[in-house]
Amino acid sequence: MENNQWMRAEIAQWLREGLINDEQAMRLYARYPVVSDAAVRSGRVGGTSWGKVIFSALGVVIFGLGIVLVFAYNWEAMHRYTKLAVIGLSLALAHGAGLWLHRRDRHPFVVDSLHLLGTMLFGAGVILISQIYHLNGYYPDLFLLWSLVALVSAWLLPSVAQGMLAAVLIVFWVGLEVFEFEVLNHWGSWIILLALVPLAWRERSRPLLAFCLVLFPVSLSFLTLGLAEELMLLSLLWLAASYIALGRLAQASRFPHSAGSFSRLGRLLLIPLLFLASFGDVANTSLAMKLDGQVSTLYYGLLLALVLPSWGWVMLQAGTRPRTPAEWVEAGMVCLFVLVVLILSLVEPMPSLVRSLANLLVLGYALLLIYWGTDQVRWKVTTLGCALLAALVFARFNDLFESLLARALVFLLLGGVLFLVGLRYSKQSERQKIMRSRHA
Repeated sequence: MENNQWMRAEIAQWLREGLINDEQAMRLYARYPVVSDAAVRSGRVGGTSWGKVIFSALGVVIFGLGIVLVFAYNWEAMHRYTKLAVIGLSLALAHGAGLWLHRRDRHPFVVDSLHLLGTMLFGAGVILISQIYHLNGYYPDLFLLWSLVALVSAWLLPSVAQGMLAAVLIVFWVGLEVFEFEVLNHWGSWIILLALVPLAWRERSRPLLAFCLVLFPVSLSFLTLGLAEELMLLSLLWLAASYIALGRLAQASRFPHSAGSFSRLGRLLLIPLLFLASFGDVANTSLAMKLDGQVSTLYYGLLLALVLPSWGWVMLQAGTRPRTPAEWVEAGMVCLFVLVVLILSLVEPMPSLVRSLANLLVLGYALLLIYWGTDQVRWKVTTLGCALLAALVFARFNDLFESLLARALVFLLLGGVLFLVGLRYSKQSERQKIMRSRHA
């Protein structure tokens, strides 16, 4: 089955009917290329292949660790200058070989791996040099220096793998400062957002973009947890809602294949937050706070400045506005929860209202996932929706259903729903097979 095939057929029909001209048709064809389903799932569209980036990075990291362990085996027996020579020679060989192959325009995959190995050896070299000269300074700065080298390399080469390494090192830097030294690191998260996400966008790299979209909330959580526990969950809520809105906006951008990364990660972040908010303790302490302190208010406002304009832009633009009933339902659920939590956090906290709404929205997402999964014959999405529905029933088992009869009826209802889901999935799968046989 090919993706965008239906869209390209429609474009041809629009051209025949005179609705669009030749130039507009060519631009639409460029935006919606014919790509196989396998290519979309493996990440080979819109940038670098997932497999190539992940396995090359793992291979280089393991190889680099092997070299470091070889050095470490005889490290104490080496003279100081021999140690420095070994470190310098290793760096020169890795980057030199990469530059030599690059000038001859050979094996770009190997070139990228060699430069990544050089960056790994640079970090190991900095740590070893600090040991040689007994430099007992502020060691998170080593990760800052290492991440900056990887970041500069990622832009100059350019290299997706270097960008992923830089993101990981930045998160290490932020975590060390917050948890080891109780220093609030205000820079790491924004380096990921402002220096690495633009690189992923320029290179049309879905792996690097997804990597940044995962690590940005991790580093932000480290910081906001140091400020206030309540601010951490609220900031993640705003961020998840923003991701879903940006996913819709990306569909009409020059990098439409990034839309899936934004939308999927937004849902993977929002659904657990809604599930947590359905419990009384979390709703009482984490999603019904009063702002306290200038720094907390600043971060609260910055993330709101991302979520509110994003959804406003989605609704104002015809090309990004929800089209199907399911898309309107999701947009309504996300916007409703954001507005309710925002109003209550600024006016009067009402944890019971937040909790009740969160329960309804978890149920709504469970049904949406089941609908999407069965409609598109995607067993993973269907299974996730069924698991979410079952988890909600079990979570509310003691809260809402006191009598044994009510609990039995709930389990019978859940079993009936899952049976109907399986029946619908089976019918949709058979229908898809018939359609494929007709097109073959």
